[in-house]
Amino acid sequence: MLVLMGFATLPNIFQAPIGLIAILSGGLAGAFIALCLGSVLGIWVLILDVLAIREAHKFSTGRAIATLVLPFVVLIVLVFIILVISIFLIVHKV
Repeated sequence: MLVLMGFATLPNIFQAPIGLIAILSGGLAGAFIALCLGSVLGIWVLILDVLAIREAHKFSTGRAIATLVLPFVVLIVLVFIILVISIFLIVHKV
């Protein structure tokens, strides 16, 4: 699994040339180019991650996507719960 995920994240080596293009272009145009290319690269890596999970565990594509997304959903829920508890404690000064 680690080998497959390593290969799936391999396209991230193109982040350095994207950053160089952004620096050389400069200004708003460089930032827009970097944002567009970085987004395409991020989507590519996410697709490769799903394919790696699917093939390593013999999952369906839906289960592979759920496997990739579920830890982030749990993390967001936990952060939300901690924020609500913190706000409650601050408001009531316990």
